[in-house]
Amino acid sequence: MLQQTRIEAVTEAYRRVLETCPTVEDLAALSQEALLKLWQGLGYYSRARHLHEAARRIVEEGGFPGTWEGWRALPGVGEYTAAAVGAIVLGERHPAVDGNVVRVLSRLLAREISPLQARELLGKGMEETDSPSAFAQAWMELGEVVCIPHGRPRCGQCPLAEGCRAHAQGEEEAYPPPRRRPARSRHSLTVFQILREDGGLALRRRPARGMLAGMWEPPHVPGSLGVSGAWKALSAWGISRRQAKLFPVPASTHLFTHQEWRMTNYQVRLAQIPPEFPFVWATPREVATRFPIPSAFRFLLP
Repeated sequence: MLQQTRIEAVTEAYRRVLETCPTVEDLAALSQEALLKLWQGLGYYSRARHLHEAARRIVEEGGFPGTWEGWRALPGVGEYTAAAVGAIVLGERHPAVDGNVVRVLSRLLAREISPLQARELLGKGMEETDSPSAFAQAWMELGEVVCIPHGRPRCGQCPLAEGCRAHAQGEEEAYPPPRRRPARSRHSLTVFQILREDGGLALRRRPARGMLAGMWEPPHVPGSLGVSGAWKALSAWGISRRQAKLFPVPASTHLFTHQEWRMTNYQVRLAQIPPEFPFVWATPREVATRFPIPSAFRFLLP
């Protein structure tokens, strides 16, 4: 959950998952859709699918891996996670390097440091320490609470301040050098909140692969459509002006890491449901408890 996500954003979802799945066996037995619902709001939903598959594999193989290599082989477990578990839980001497650790080393040496270079540097210290667990956690914690990424680092609390070159130069915040993020691609959508008279909401499931795979969403089409274009899109789903009323809803924007969605929104109130309606109906209770829906569309939920 903490991959690319702040602790504050994770806490509530972490609690929900632990309450529902206190053991790895419970997690493996849970349906993927149910886990996605528990994960709702955290984003990066491929992490939830990897977590579910990893739990199933752990149960099938009779227990948690006992080596760094075993952890690294699990779905969604990368170099850092495997090294952290290996050092903290198993006492293995694999340096756990994340953005926090890279930042601390970059400031210590007053130069740019790659993750590979950071692993090489910490690997030497890992070989000499009596406690790989304490060593790994100390570096992770230093970058998390002292040598912080945003705002002035707390150098007065840092045990490494005397030997820190960036601190000596008064240039702590210049390291690591900022990297230019690639521009987000922009996409225009027209989104329909289609409602039955009893408050049921029309949903469709996203493809099993790709962005937001397996999630549920209100129907939408590419482009920013005016009222006449919206009726044309609805007619393709069997909805006519005699069966429904169309109401504009304020436009919205949702930012993903690499994409920006600009949404033109409509509410559609059905007086009569078409005979071959292509979507699934969800009651307000089912929307709240069963269907995992991306936060991009949460504002349209009943």
